[in-house]
Amino acid sequence: VNDSVKGLMGNILKTRRTVKHYVWFNLGFFALSWTIVSFILFTNDGFKNGAEVSPMMLAIILGVLLIVILAILLLFYRIVYGILTRRLQKNYKELAKIEV
Repeated sequence: VNDSVKGLMGNILKTRRTVKHYVWFNLGFFALSWTIVSFILFTNDGFKNGAEVSPMMLAIILGVLLIVILAILLLFYRIVYGILTRRLQKNYKELAKIEV
């Protein structure tokens, strides 16, 4: 409440880096978890339920599916959070020019 508009916008922009690291950590953890679960299922014959798909083809399908899911999540982050902070960065620069 006591901060100026410029100070508040500066704090928000500093927080952006932390949020970006948080998103990258979560995407990396998701990819690592996906890979570990897929490996465990392959080694314990979890995919042999009468399916006629070779293990190599299934690994390729799971890999492509992982990439698609990660791309969708990253795109969602970039659209929602990226656009908003980009506008805020622009306003912050304009405000800095006015105060100088």
